[in-house]
Amino acid sequence: MKIPQKDIPLRVLIYLEDGEFVAHLLEMDLVGTGQTAVEAQKELHDAFEAQITFCLQNNVDPFRPAPQKLFNTWDELQSQFLQTKTGAGCQERNGPSATYINYSESHRARYMKRNRFQPAQPS
Repeated sequence: MKIPQKDIPLRVLIYLEDGEFVAHLLEMDLVGTGQTAVEAQKELHDAFEAQITFCLQNNVDPFRPAPQKLFNTWDELQSQFLQTKTGAGCQERNGPSATYINYSESHRARYMKRNRFQPAQPS
């Protein structure tokens, strides 16, 4: 698996489900939950780091998309944001919001060093 050498913006959809905030990383179909959107995003970052570390260690592709309907929702929210330029997030109006996290070479190196992993050798 070739690891990208530049920043890659990854889409995150934040929404309420069963009374909890969910931060859903669409390109990897990972979620974090919490009582607030910030808590959900923190949990998502932890899951993201663990998933990237596992995939690098095991030479597995980390990108597995979420269901298409979530991408469609993200696209609609991003379009609304661009049209209104208000960008009110779910923390303010308890509705879904669209945001990004970035994956970069520096993240990969930090995850590997912190967890003392070496990339899997190609077979």
